[in-house]
Amino acid sequence: MYRKLYTARFWLNLRFQYDVNLMDRYLNTISGLLDVVEKYANKNAIMLSKLTSEMKLFRNTEYDFSRVSARNDRTLLPPGILLFSYSK
Repeated sequence: MYRKLYTARFWLNLRFQYDVNLMDRYLNTISGLLDVVEKYANKNAIMLSKLTSEMKLFRNTEYDFSRVSARNDRTLLPPGILLFSYSK
C-alpha cells in the first residue's frame, strides 16, 4: 500500500500535476491513486463518487482550483507542502 500512497501523492502534487510532459510519462499514476481512493471510500459508493468527482475538478482546474492563488502555488510551493505538512 505504501507504493500506492506515494503514487497518489505524486498525482496530487500541484507541481507535477500540471506539468503536461511529466504527467504524460506517468499516466499509470492514476491507477495507484484510484486504488487509494477506493480503499479510503471503503466500499461506500457515494463517497467514492464524490472523491473521483473532486479528482476531476482538480485535474481540470475547475472552481477553486482555477483561482489565481491556486495557479501560482503550482510553481511557488515546494512539492508536497499542501498535502503533508499539517501534522501536529
